[in-house]
Amino acid sequence: MTVNNPKTLSIPFVVIVLVVFLGINITEGRGTLLLGGLAGVAYIVVILKQPLIHFFFLVLASVSFFGYLNPQEHLHLPGFFKIDDIMLCLVGLLFCLKVYESGCQLNYKNLESSSEGKKYLYAILILTLVQLIITSFKYSLPIISSVKTGRVYLYFFIAIWLLQNFKSEKHITAIVRFILILGVLQSILAILQYLFPGHSFLGYTKVMQLNVGADHVTRVYAPAAYYVNASFILSFWLLYFKNYRFFSRNILVMIAAICCCSMILSFQRTTWVLAILSVLLPLVVLNIEQIFRYLFAGIYVIGIVFVFLNLWNPDLIDKMGTRALSIYTETVNYEGNFAVRFEENTKRIDVIKSNIIFGPGFVHPDYAPYIFGFHEVEGRRASLQTNDSGILTLLSAFGLIGVFWVLGILKLVYKRAKIALKGNDKNMALKVGVASFVWSTWLTSLTTTGFTFSRGIIVFAVFMFLTDALEEDRQIILDKKKETVC
Repeated sequence: MTVNNPKTLSIPFVVIVLVVFLGINITEGRGTLLLGGLAGVAYIVVILKQPLIHFFFLVLASVSFFGYLNPQEHLHLPGFFKIDDIMLCLVGLLFCLKVYESGCQLNYKNLESSSEGKKYLYAILILTLVQLIITSFKYSLPIISSVKTGRVYLYFFIAIWLLQNFKSEKHITAIVRFILILGVLQSILAILQYLFPGHSFLGYTKVMQLNVGADHVTRVYAPAAYYVNASFILSFWLLYFKNYRFFSRNILVMIAAICCCSMILSFQRTTWVLAILSVLLPLVVLNIEQIFRYLFAGIYVIGIVFVFLNLWNPDLIDKMGTRALSIYTETVNYEGNFAVRFEENTKRIDVIKSNIIFGPGFVHPDYAPYIFGFHEVEGRRASLQTNDSGILTLLSAFGLIGVFWVLGILKLVYKRAKIALKGNDKNMALKVGVASFVWSTWLTSLTTTGFTFSRGIIVFAVFMFLTDALEEDRQIILDKKKETVC
């Protein structure tokens, strides 16, 4: 399989998206799978020639095309396969074909010398397979129920596939640009939704009126919120290190400002905390001179945003303050979302304590109430897995072993960012950005999903790919320097 210049991918990518989009809608109306099948065949033919298109489509499908198209309603086998699973199966197909092209030779020396990041990826895949078996036997459950619950962790295989095919500089450039564009497009749609709540700019995406003191604001749940956060962080650090390899300075300023506006207007408190952490955490690895330059860059970008927001709506800053203080008031008074979460999580914590080393496992929500005595809270389905806490979901899936796995990755990205800064690495902006995004997301996952559900895991897999691909690029440069000296 050969991949052409990423710049040439746009035309077939747009064509295939339109074909699938039209195919889904037409087949839905006529009740036939013919056109859908033809679209599927055409799609496979295209990705065999240009597999990077599959990555783009996979990411867009995972965020439901910004809320305009939910493939889950059309492309799945009832009760098991969903669109993300189909995309993963195609990843496996492309991976196997690549192995076949290389002569089906499995080099164990290469496996032993795999990068540290890739070893973490192998580890989580093995842990997932082991936990699938343990959960089924431990609770005498059908294996299919465990697979339904734990299959999301198999999406880390996407990172291994990316490392197999797209480690070159041109592919890294294409992927980073895609992330930045995806983030800014989602931000624009979310901002428009906030400005004009009576119109639908995000399809079927959840939009609600949130009470803030005596007033209210429009709260938008953006499907690609992870990429908004990632785009803000990456563009910020690309600006700081004056790395204009992906976009010009002015475009990066625009991306950072638009994404920052979207994060602020989301009125999601965890997103605000994540944004603050993402710009404060890297201070640990910067020297004094860099810190002063960093503060100037931060004031420059965030200052533009706040001046614009204040001119547009002077009451907005007061609403933000009220919303931020509600974290304290809800916790102290035991009310609002925090009260619901605490009541639900108490039982989860008791179950996790009883299975602290490897976790209770992938127990499906249909069986959790009978096995653990769960009960519904305010009509919410009882489950070990929760959108309200990625940390608890991780502990329920893998126990302390999963926590140590995450700590290892946090240490890895921190170490690589620090080495990049000391060595004046050309990719230090990306490495610091990756470390900042990964750290801030995990630190805020106590009260949000984090990287433990399908969308988050796919994003995490992409960033695991980036950290490893960038490190391999550094090693190649170091090896060339050594050869030159010799």
